[in-house]
Amino acid sequence: MPRYGSTYSDLEALFLMRLARLTRLQAQIDSQPVPQEARRKLVAAALRSTIRDCVELGLAGEAQALLEAD
Repeated sequence: MPRYGSTYSDLEALFLMRLARLTRLQAQIDSQPVPQEARRKLVAAALRSTIRDCVELGLAGEAQALLEAD
């Protein structure tokens, strides 16, 4: 469950900001007329890794909210 109104440690904030950036990057790549397959795969791998990091830090709810917001 998201911790609305709470402050996050520097590490938690880093991974949440990284996840937000990667979701924007994925949307940008997907919207291109000719998606760059290699770049798409790299971003997808980074997203999976970052989601796992968020879950390990107890930020599963926040990560899910960021993914659904996109």
